[in-house]
Amino acid sequence: MMVKILIIRPAALGDTLMLLPSLDRIRHSASIVLVGRRPGIDYLNPFVEDCLDFEGAGWHTLFTDEPEPANLPSADFASVFLKDVDGKVKRNLESLLPGARVHVFPGLPRKTEEIHAALHLARCLRAAGCESLNPEECIEKALGRPLLQVDGSTGKRILFHPGSGSRQKNHSPEFWLNLIRTLSNPGFSRGLQPSLLLGPAEEGLRSFFEERLHNGWNGVILCSPRPEDLISLMKEGALYIGQDSGVTHLAAMMGLPTVALFRNSSITMWRPLGPRIRVLRDEMDGSMDTSAVVKEAESLLGSA
Repeated sequence: MMVKILIIRPAALGDTLMLLPSLDRIRHSASIVLVGRRPGIDYLNPFVEDCLDFEGAGWHTLFTDEPEPANLPSADFASVFLKDVDGKVKRNLESLLPGARVHVFPGLPRKTEEIHAALHLARCLRAAGCESLNPEECIEKALGRPLLQVDGSTGKRILFHPGSGSRQKNHSPEFWLNLIRTLSNPGFSRGLQPSLLLGPAEEGLRSFFEERLHNGWNGVILCSPRPEDLISLMKEGALYIGQDSGVTHLAAMMGLPTVALFRNSSITMWRPLGPRIRVLRDEMDGSMDTSAVVKEAESLLGSA
């Protein structure tokens, strides 16, 4: 009989995707229900028995004296990744799931640990009861092959994503404008269509890029694609360039040749997981050398 595991991790896209190396390893030996946030859970749905939206009815009552989460599944043990300062969430789940072992872990490793976020989650799940899970081995596997690889890739776009969940992690719009112009040159793009992805946090930049790019530019600007549309766009990607963001993690896990640009965030903790990754860090003054990005992009396209 398969062990029943409840995982609660209400987090942003990139943080949620960090569960994937562990889920890929344990999904065949356990029945897993994941409670998290969209859009992250939409991409992990094939790896679990069920996905539930933490923003749905009742889940926030776990923080109250009268918890009434809707559709609470039975479980042999629960691994919860959130702040539970007074222990109320743990006590509530122990009451709602009699006989289940409930473990509450921090969502991210301490900075002093200097380990990858996905490795932290894997170690926590093993400590909670996933004895078949080898944390180091599953991360090594995630670096060696695309965990979200999909069939039907066409490789006809160069994808640019200039945003993230934090402005401090982003390079300037002017940097991206220069980079997009350089890589849209026919001598580099080789018939690939430049495609600029703007999420909800970057839609305010749409007019900036439209006014400066569309005079003779052969690319397209795509705003806030739905999860299924984003997957379709990724399948059409021959190259992806982006900040340290959830979309960048998605591209890497799908196996796209990916250049990840880091600024004010930890490469050790957030390095994208995938087989064809180049990671660049900003200079001491916060700037990024465009020529270095172009060099890595050329290298990835040349090895395709």
